[in-house]
Amino acid sequence: VHLSDRERQVLALVAEGATDNEIALRLHLSVLTVAQYVREIRTRLDARSRAHAVALALRMGLLPGRLPPGQDP
Repeated sequence: VHLSDRERQVLALVAEGATDNEIALRLHLSVLTVAQYVREIRTRLDARSRAHAVALALRMGLLPGRLPPGQDP
């Protein structure tokens, strides 16, 4: 699964529990733009929810500083 740098930034903030409003403020984006990024991330990961997207991304090693399961640093 390929995610853009911005999508990875948004996903990392979603993983921290940030709301769309909080993400918009931190990344200097509109709330609607953030919502679109979240929808696109969920679509690309085939995730049912934000939490499911985070869980899938963790398993795939898509979040910063995380390795896929079974890989040693």
